[in-house]
Amino acid sequence: MGLFSKKPKVRNGVVVDIGSGSVLVSIVRSDPNQSAPEIIWSKREFLPLKTSENIDQTANHVTGVFMKTMLYVEGEGRKVLQSVYPNEKLTDLQVAISAPWSYTITKTISYTDKKEFIITDEMINELVETAEEKTTNELHESEITNSLGLTVMNKITTNILANGYPTIKPDNQKATKVALSHISAVAQEILITTINETRNKIIPKVPSQLFSFMLVYFYVVRELYPAYTDYCLVDITNEATEMGVVRDGSLQYCTHIPTGVATLAKAIANKAGIPVEEVMSYFRNQESFLIALDKNSKLNKVYNEIIKKYEEDVMGLFMETGDALSIPKTIFIHTDALTETFFNEHIVKAGHLATKINHNVVNISQKVLTKYYSEKQIETIKKKNIDTALLLSANFFHNHKFGGNFM
Repeated sequence: MGLFSKKPKVRNGVVVDIGSGSVLVSIVRSDPNQSAPEIIWSKREFLPLKTSENIDQTANHVTGVFMKTMLYVEGEGRKVLQSVYPNEKLTDLQVAISAPWSYTITKTISYTDKKEFIITDEMINELVETAEEKTTNELHESEITNSLGLTVMNKITTNILANGYPTIKPDNQKATKVALSHISAVAQEILITTINETRNKIIPKVPSQLFSFMLVYFYVVRELYPAYTDYCLVDITNEATEMGVVRDGSLQYCTHIPTGVATLAKAIANKAGIPVEEVMSYFRNQESFLIALDKNSKLNKVYNEIIKKYEEDVMGLFMETGDALSIPKTIFIHTDALTETFFNEHIVKAGHLATKINHNVVNISQKVLTKYYSEKQIETIKKKNIDTALLLSANFFHNHKFGGNFM
């Protein structure tokens, strides 16, 4: 290192995950010399589990809960950071938003010629403009966009193929075909406005970036499994189940249903006449759930009816791939670590209903732990009960600098 070389910059990010039924805020320290980020502090606020509340009513609470969690940054988070690293400040804000509050729109644009041509920056820019124009037109024509007041929060080019091969620096390469994958993440305008206004009050002058959680999920899986090119991403939150289809190494299509962990628990609790918290505890403990189903015939009947409908709805997701192909054989699942076992079974069933084949299911949270953290660190993470969604967002923050290359 030269005499005047700069040390790699350490970043302390306020990393936020806005889920379908909760908001998680954390302070994550990213040291370029370390393989994994350090989670300094975190706090999650849940929306109340009301059996009568619909998704529109739930949406009205999200902005308020976000503002509340950001106040914790000022009251608790900064103090913890200063106690560990007295001379360091907050440098970034990263927000990942899950369905149904965000949507991920993917477009693949290509140019082909019989004669070999040279790829230029101008050509790539034209492909990007075409992708953005198609996304804009799709948003204008969408009933969902008009009803929810959605607006674009981020635009990213994720993949460029020259003659079918991925390339990071396509400029001046020769090819007969160039294809570009472009992603636009959209969210409710009122939520984006709240995020920006709250940032200006709590952490002014700190740069921010907003992403859909599906995009974060995609990049983490791509880094963990670089040899995989075709797979399906499933993210199960409190109020939604979102699916992303990856083909040829790029995120091609995303869709979701407004049913998740809490949605199912509320539906079962309402019909079976038991507390919703009791149902949630059953999702996290299969043994006690089986005992309860055996003892309570009404619960058994209600559960089987509702879970069968959920499997059929997820099957519908798996059949809506954005093309004529079936979902890939490998399915990555992300949900609460305590409910993974419960949902694995039903995602496998839904996959088989859709394709008539058995799918390879991978729980991404465990892989993140074993890949980036030591046994001692894993023990600490489990003791602190750190959310698996935070592990994904923290690693995304660590590996992707603001304004960095996403290809």
